[in-house]
Amino acid sequence: MKQILCLCTLVNLLSVSICAQKSQSRILTDSIRKEITVFFESYGYLDKQKVGNSLDYVYATEILKELPLKDDVSGIYRIGVYQSHTDEFVLIKKGKEFKIYDSTSVRALLADLLVFSAFANLDNASMFFYLKQIISIYEAKQDKQNQQIKKKTGVKSG
Repeated sequence: MKQILCLCTLVNLLSVSICAQKSQSRILTDSIRKEITVFFESYGYLDKQKVGNSLDYVYATEILKELPLKDDVSGIYRIGVYQSHTDEFVLIKKGKEFKIYDSTSVRALLADLLVFSAFANLDNASMFFYLKQIISIYEAKQDKQNQQIKKKTGVKSG
């Protein structure tokens, strides 16, 4: 009987420890998602009144692994809003540190990509894949801006 009691106590302590680790992990992930939400609110992609405290309006997907944002997954993420015709941006996450890059910080993004590649010990193929995806994200945004300028100035494409 004493062994059963000790075993039950041990199982209970382990389950509490696992739950605590999961909730701490969720705290970091939620913190990052909150920063992403604030980022998109500041650019006018999200209405702060409508969003409130919800974290369900944004996404972050690791570019190479195609995984959603998780505490234990360092990587380079494509971030955006669940809404059509909105721009995407890039977030680099190393452990518990992360940074969001807007379209004015391309130079910093490329420098940090090199730092991340050393941190993650990326091979050339992975590095090239990240680079191509990052370029396509910012190229799409630049193309949209060029179209808007052409509309305003009356210049026709072609």
